[in-house]
Amino acid sequence: MNTRSSSRCPFQVEGASPPPSLHPPGVWPPGPPSGLTGWRLPGRVTRDPLGTLAEWQRTFGDVVHLQIWPEHTVVVTDPQLVRELLVTHHDSLVRWELGTGVLGRLHGHNVLIAEGDAWRRKRHALQPVFTPKALLALVPKIAAATTQAFEKWLAWDSNWPVESALISLTMDVIVRLTFSDESGEDAHVAERAPRTISETANAAFYRPVS
Repeated sequence: MNTRSSSRCPFQVEGASPPPSLHPPGVWPPGPPSGLTGWRLPGRVTRDPLGTLAEWQRTFGDVVHLQIWPEHTVVVTDPQLVRELLVTHHDSLVRWELGTGVLGRLHGHNVLIAEGDAWRRKRHALQPVFTPKALLALVPKIAAATTQAFEKWLAWDSNWPVESALISLTMDVIVRLTFSDESGEDAHVAERAPRTISETANAAFYRPVS
């Protein structure tokens, strides 16, 4: 979530229910020191996103405030609060402009970045694919691909490449569901593309100038 700088936290409104965190109403949650501009913080996330976010969560709690000029960012990791934001208050939130711009260049105007009525139309069109009956029909092929992957992973040493392995599994599942066949060598070559795109997009998310 992003909002323009203000001395008062905009997420605390009159008459609202008490926040789940312990910081006083109208005061930003705790977070890492930002320095002059705060632009060193997204640099840390770019280099080690999971490690940095986990460190902030351990140090400051489930609601972390980042001041990155000219905006304030609130990082939410509490599952119940995330659900409250995305389900109960979804009409009050808009997606991160820079993030949706990067994802839009990658994937087009899909359900991940659409807003309002456009999002509702796209979500409604996708719903039949994700009914319990439709998903249960896919379980045997997903289980077969996962079992085969586990057998492979158990033979590797302790330094096996988890990200690459999970991308391989995902692509194998997609190929089996789409073409009713296991993925071959062409799919393994293509695995490098999502990784390259992911790394490039992740870096673009946190650059002060795109």
